[in-house]
Amino acid sequence: MALFTGAFAFVACNNTQSAKNPDSEKVASEANDQKIETNTFEKDADALVKLASQGHYLSAAAGYAINNANQKQVKTLANTISADHHSMASEISALASKKNYQIPDSMSNEYVSDVADMKNWKKGKEFDTKFVNRIIDEHEKAIKILENCTIDTKDADLKTWCEKHLPGFRSHLEESRKVKEEIESVYKS
Repeated sequence: MALFTGAFAFVACNNTQSAKNPDSEKVASEANDQKIETNTFEKDADALVKLASQGHYLSAAAGYAINNANQKQVKTLANTISADHHSMASEISALASKKNYQIPDSMSNEYVSDVADMKNWKKGKEFDTKFVNRIIDEHEKAIKILENCTIDTKDADLKTWCEKHLPGFRSHLEESRKVKEEIESVYKS
């Protein structure tokens, strides 16, 4: 019982503390702004900050969907996204470290709210539809960041990394759109 009480107090304390914490994405961006001397490098750092935060979100949202989605194809999509974005997180971290950029170690406050919101969705049509729509939106945003990075960056490592991951993001987007069509058909019946 004492162990349970201690664990509960720790979680409660962490929840209170996290409510006071500044946005992880903003903290990383501000730290990078202080270190970076040119706009080009600032754009590179900002791209990695956004992709890292988004990666944390996609992993968390997909993890939640694995247990709460109704349709098999939504669970399959969630498993793919969870695995791919989890492994990509270490690559983003390594690249940021190599470039001496700070990236968030968690998702932004906006994403925290989105994950909390997911817990209020009704299982079935509402959950499956909203989850897939969010995945589509996030992958469209990521593709835009990666495409801009391949055009704008003068950093060969970052350009190579973005070019390497663009096909994966495009594949996730295609698969998500396919799943959206499939579940729309299922839930129409």
